[in-house]
Amino acid sequence: MTVPTSHTLGDQTMKDDETVEYSEFLTFAVTTVLPAMFLVPTAEDIAADDAAINRAMSGKDGGFFKSLWEGETDSCADEYMADVALADLLRAQVGDDFNRIDRLFRRSGLMRPKWDHRYGSVTYGWRVMTPATTAKK
Repeated sequence: MTVPTSHTLGDQTMKDDETVEYSEFLTFAVTTVLPAMFLVPTAEDIAADDAAINRAMSGKDGGFFKSLWEGETDSCADEYMADVALADLLRAQVGDDFNRIDRLFRRSGLMRPKWDHRYGSVTYGWRVMTPATTAKK
């Protein structure tokens, strides 16, 4: 059985007329999408996140990070670029961990309902984090 797709499956962008094997689709959904939907941070996760925020605020880009963290976008061309910049600064602290970047971003002053707005098969937040998680590879 194949599943038609017009979105990204893992690191692979699928075209509108391509299909993937159902097992591949199911594996992706179970290992990536569902855990992110139901992931509840532990006390250790929260402590590690707090440490990452403190490192970012005291790092070489600390002032810029702090302004973004507090929701200020004046230093960027627009809100999208501010979102991408914060996601990239978070990635510098926590690595390419989509769930952690998402969890941290949701704590920031830049968080707004648009983060969860769907654009086709992905959310705005996913689009923002994609440059942050792929640009440095």
